[in-house]
Amino acid sequence: MKEFSGRVCLVIGGSGGVGEALVEILVERGCTTIFTYAANAAKALGIVERLRGSGSIEALRLDATDYRDAQRVAEYISKKHGSLNHLAVLHGLSRADLWRASWDSLSLEDYLEVFRVDFGGFFNVVKAFKNLLERSSPASLVAISSTPALVGDIEGYPYLAAKAAVAAFAKSLAYTLAPRVRVNIVALGSIETRWIEWLDEKTIERIKASIPLKRIGKPREAAEAIAFLLSDRSSYITGQVLIVDGGEVVPT
Repeated sequence: MKEFSGRVCLVIGGSGGVGEALVEILVERGCTTIFTYAANAAKALGIVERLRGSGSIEALRLDATDYRDAQRVAEYISKKHGSLNHLAVLHGLSRADLWRASWDSLSLEDYLEVFRVDFGGFFNVVKAFKNLLERSSPASLVAISSTPALVGDIEGYPYLAAKAAVAAFAKSLAYTLAPRVRVNIVALGSIETRWIEWLDEKTIERIKASIPLKRIGKPREAAEAIAFLLSDRSSYITGQVLIVDGGEVVPT
């Protein structure tokens, strides 16, 4: 029997680099997998077509910033599948201008826009799916943060603040949703996703040099960490942050 056989999993933001890799892992390992996308239906349907032969997979459009839309998806999954065993929330706002800007060149509205998507979306999804997860116990929830959000950085202030809020909120949820739902966080370092397109070659080489493993991480490597925390292999782990960054930030 495959690891996730008989389980239902939802990946919020499953058409991005790490999200797509996670969807692929879950389908391969027997999970009935649903993933959401915000706008690019063609890409999402392409993922479904590519993986359909490997297992059960479905793509749904979701605006995570709209609580009613999150409720709609929760009701759909409840009626169709009756349960939700695993939830991974990977969505986020990606804007190079907000990442590169100095903290004081941005307005409060710029910060709040990132919070609206990254933190607000996480809040809406968890609130909408909480009851379904609890009814499906034992269940698991994984949130995505970043290592710079934990230790600070010289750029990306709105993103780091929002991801730090997600991590803090998820840790608190680990208390309130226990023992029926485990909640953990994966903090990602430098991974080959859309953000790398914002960087020139010199910057990429500088980043690689700062990482003990001397390379940028692969989406599949990040997705494997998420899959681990979703799975029964981590059945006695909750409220924890798993850092996936090649050693870029070594805890002391």
